[in-house]
Amino acid sequence: MPRELKYQGLLALLRALPRDEDELRLSLAELAELASGPLPRGAWTSVYWSNSTVSRKNWGRLGFAAAFDRHSCTVTFRRSRRERGEERLVAVEHRGRERVDTAPGRDAEA
Repeated sequence: MPRELKYQGLLALLRALPRDEDELRLSLAELAELASGPLPRGAWTSVYWSNSTVSRKNWGRLGFAAAFDRHSCTVTFRRSRRERGEERLVAVEHRGRERVDTAPGRDAEA
């Protein structure tokens, strides 16, 4: 199965995750079921889930980062701050050197 299609079940699940839920934890067995077949050998490493071409082309494009826990054999997919709407927006006005920080919970500075 082409790599682009292997994780379609997982991607559908991540797309369907309600906006108020920031993470999804799945076991490797659940991920293999979603992938409709065995996971590659690299799936037992954290790099595969967090910083590989596979991660960037799949869940990374949906705004999720993944972390692999070797002890529990689970992968946690977390929505990025940007996808949660919490990115820090900083605008600098060059003439007056005014800084506006609109991150949640912070007051704007002038």
